[in-house]
Amino acid sequence: MWRTRQRSGWHLTEAKIYAHLTQGRFPDGPYEYRRLAVPVRRVRASARVLLFEHDPPEKETVDEGVRAARLELGGRAGGDARQRAAADVLLRRSRDQAAVHEEELSVSSPKTLARIAGLLYLGTSVPFVFAVQVRSRIIEPGDATDTVHNIRASATLFRVALVADLVSWAGFLVTALALYLLLKHANQVAALAMVAFVAVMVAVGYSNTVNQYSALTIATSAEYANALGRAGTNAMVLIFTDVQGNGLDINELFFGLWLLPLSYLVIKSQYFPRVIGVFLIIAGLSWIAQFLVILLAPSLKGVISLLGVGSDGELVFIGWLLVRGARGRKPAPAVASSRESPSVAI
Repeated sequence: MWRTRQRSGWHLTEAKIYAHLTQGRFPDGPYEYRRLAVPVRRVRASARVLLFEHDPPEKETVDEGVRAARLELGGRAGGDARQRAAADVLLRRSRDQAAVHEEELSVSSPKTLARIAGLLYLGTSVPFVFAVQVRSRIIEPGDATDTVHNIRASATLFRVALVADLVSWAGFLVTALALYLLLKHANQVAALAMVAFVAVMVAVGYSNTVNQYSALTIATSAEYANALGRAGTNAMVLIFTDVQGNGLDINELFFGLWLLPLSYLVIKSQYFPRVIGVFLIIAGLSWIAQFLVILLAPSLKGVISLLGVGSDGELVFIGWLLVRGARGRKPAPAVASSRESPSVAI
């Protein structure tokens, strides 16, 4: 360590140690090198406090006078490379810890973004599932009379389901944007594809809510009953509810398509275990398979309930986002350089 000669004797000067550690230069004034029996943790604590207050320059500039002084003093120290390397490691660790601490406090940190995306994903899924359950209880496929009767009897609940649909579609788009900010570093093209599929899904979903609103209006309006008669009103309500169901079936294709680039990003990002990406792949393929069964083999609708089990991978992903967030990525191996990292003999 470096000491300055004072009347009161030798004492440790942290400013000079910091100048040597971070800038590779020696302060002016009388100085002398001596080996001290000081534990490494004192050096680490001093360097860490200083490094949090000052940012070292990326590259050092050394003139000839400083270079000569360094060589002379390095000779006095005996060129202990092992101790100089230890000081460099302490400096790098201090810088890394400062960066991690600052990142954790930032709103744009991966862990914070992951939890925000998880809350949005969950907050979007709950109203969507609620709306689906309400429609399944009110709408009777193929039975216009019972469907109209149920809509009139539960008009308020049917309206709440309509609002829940509108909220969920907007939430899906915001969730995709949050996941884009979190995962775009893995692959920009895949992240954009994910957002594009969600945008199409939201557009189809919003246009499909018009059918539900039309069915509600016709079923509860006396004007349509007077103009079309009871049979005509029932038929129109059945048509609009069937069209809405067909729109949801088509949207299942995009339910699956957006999960495929998402699963790729989850695997490549290093924020999540790879098995979660595999679960998302299975979920995406199960949604696409359900769409193909409905479109190409409607007689096999009994298989849809079995295929729906695969979509549970989304629940695993939501749970991980809420509980664990995003874990830190593995740092790239750094190659130490004597020019880039200043050293000091202790």
